[in-house]
Amino acid sequence: MRTVGILALGFVSACAPSLRPLPTTVCHHAGGGGAGSNGDVAWTSLLVDDDEGLRSSCERALARTPPSVPRCEGAPAIEQLLFAIPPRLVALARRPGEDDIVWVATHRTHEGALSGPIAIVRPTELGLEIQGLGTHTGPGEQVHMRILRAGTATLVAIESALGETRVADLLVQSGGALVPAALEDPTLGCQAPARVVLRRTDVHPTAGGWRERRVRTATLHEDASAFVVREHLSVEEVDSDDPDAPVRARRESDRVRTLTATGARLRADRGPIDVEHATGADGPR
Repeated sequence: MRTVGILALGFVSACAPSLRPLPTTVCHHAGGGGAGSNGDVAWTSLLVDDDEGLRSSCERALARTPPSVPRCEGAPAIEQLLFAIPPRLVALARRPGEDDIVWVATHRTHEGALSGPIAIVRPTELGLEIQGLGTHTGPGEQVHMRILRAGTATLVAIESALGETRVADLLVQSGGALVPAALEDPTLGCQAPARVVLRRTDVHPTAGGWRERRVRTATLHEDASAFVVREHLSVEEVDSDDPDAPVRARRESDRVRTLTATGARLRADRGPIDVEHATGADGPR
C-alpha cells in the first residue's frame, strides 16, 4: 500500500482558513456525464486523470484548489496520512433546476474516510462547466449531497453515515473555490471542519436500573440571509431489563439555529440543543 500524501488536520487563527478564489467558471469539459457505468467513468474523468495517463479536463484548476482542511486557533495541527486508491465516483447529486455536485475519491485515510476532488458542475450546451472546485475528506457511506443558498452565500452539505450517527459536512463556495467551512459556535467554540449531527442516539444509565435514551435529529434549510438548522431532542427513560416496556418518562424539545456565512466561516447564533432544554409534563429538567 503506497502513502501518497499527507492531510493536515489542525487549526489556525481566528477559525478562518485562507481563501484562494478562482474564476466563476473554473474549467470546461466538452461532453457530459450520464447514467450507468460509462457515465460514472465520464464524471470521474472530469476530475481525475485516467488509467492511460490522459489528463483531466480540469487539471490546471485542480492544481489551484485551496487547502482541504480549515483550522482554528488553539489546537495543535495533526498530520494524517493519505493512501492512494483507484479513483471512483462516491456520489453524484442531480436536481432539476440546480447545479450538479460530484465527489470523486482518490485517497483514503487510515480511519477509512475517503478524500478527493469535489465540484459544483453546471451542464451547458457545450459540455460541463465547473462552477466550484475543492477537496473533501469524509465518510463515504450512504452519501447524499445538496446545495443550499442564502443571500449571496452558497453551501454544499455532504451528508453521510458515521457509524450509527448521521452527519453533514459543510463546504462554502468562494468564487470558484469550495472550502471546508469552520464553524464558530458560542457554546462549543470553533469547530473545523464544520460538521452538523443530523441523527444520533445516546444511552445513559440512571438510578433504579433504568436507562435514559436521547435521540437528537437535525435538518438543514435555506433562508433569505442565513442557513438554518432545525433541531429536535427526544429523551426517554426505558427499563434496562425490558426495553419493550412502556417508557417511564418522555421529554421533548425543539431549537432553531442560524448559521451566517462570512468568508469560509459559519457563525452560529446559539449552541446545539442539550438535555437541559428538554421539557415534559413536569417542565424542564
